[in-house]
Amino acid sequence: MDEKLLISKIKRKPRDGLIDAFEEFGPLVKAITVKILGNGSPGDVEECISDTFIKLWQSIDQYDERKGSLRPFIAAIARNTAIDRYRKINSDIISVPIEGLNAESGQDTEADVIKSINSDLVREAVNDLPEPDREIFYRRFFLSEKINDIADNMEIKNKRVEKRLSKGKRRLRDLLISKGINL
Repeated sequence: MDEKLLISKIKRKPRDGLIDAFEEFGPLVKAITVKILGNGSPGDVEECISDTFIKLWQSIDQYDERKGSLRPFIAAIARNTAIDRYRKINSDIISVPIEGLNAESGQDTEADVIKSINSDLVREAVNDLPEPDREIFYRRFFLSEKINDIADNMEIKNKRVEKRLSKGKRRLRDLLISKGINL
């Protein structure tokens, strides 16, 4: 389908336009979503795909055809939506009522709390890294992407990714030490 026609249809008749957009770009959005979220919960993947097309509809006025075709625009929405979902899924904290804990339970609450605090500090430290280091770190260590894939997706050389990772590790170590984590 012609992109201008599809955009016009999304604006005039959102339901029909989004159905056409889903038929055209659904496999792309699903591939991106599964790549980031993995094959965990099918419900999360499906919800993320739906959210992507809702965001497409909400942001269709921001699309500028002079900057490229609709495909990368939708791919960026899918990627960002999946990354947000991934962060949400992996940042949920399981709370255990204090009444349910006792000395005989075998649960080391102090160690768990320290581990949780350290995990939050690591996440904050990664977020404090400048771009593109943050994205490279996120892709490599949170999404387990290979260096070749990161380089291809970000359109940079493998050596540059490796150097950024090395610099990022040093910067991350310094940030964590400054936040009180002994390495």
